[in-house]
Amino acid sequence: MLSQRSEGVPASAVISLLGSALCLLFATLIFLSGFYSRSFTTAPSAARVALFLECTLFGALAAWGIITAGRLFQLRSGARASIRIIGSLLALSYGSGALYLAFFRTAPQPEARPAIMTFARIVLACFCVCLAGLGGWWLYLLGSAAFLPPGFRNSGLAGRRSAVAETAAPRRGNRGLRPRPIAEHHARSACGL
Repeated sequence: MLSQRSEGVPASAVISLLGSALCLLFATLIFLSGFYSRSFTTAPSAARVALFLECTLFGALAAWGIITAGRLFQLRSGARASIRIIGSLLALSYGSGALYLAFFRTAPQPEARPAIMTFARIVLACFCVCLAGLGGWWLYLLGSAAFLPPGFRNSGLAGRRSAVAETAAPRRGNRGLRPRPIAEHHARSACGL
């Protein structure tokens, strides 16, 4: 059973799944908008390629998040690095977006009232701060061993190195290193078994 402090890992997996579902929805909407838009058939080929690349990017982000969430539920050590990379990207991109919205003015829109534009900027800045905070939380949560469940603390490279050293250590009556167990260990490590 997980301790109370480590419940953030499954919560991170659920949040990652929700974000991946949102990215998959964006990819689907972008893809379908190309088929149902009248201007898309007359658009230059560069616009079509950009739309396809944007759809592919959102699909790849969704796949990355789903794989990471699955590995988080299994408490695999690779998921820890993956969610920290995702957290870094969130904190950096949305943190800079929040700073941009806070300190730089956009061009005035003649058809929009200034009060509505100010409200929209505040809502967007709050959204950016929330996502940057989520990225920072993932960096903090999965960066300190105190918040990790026992399965995460004992897994990873430290356990693999000790297995290699234990396998490679010459024993009494043995004539040196045994290559077969070392090769088997490296094959299992490469496959993630």
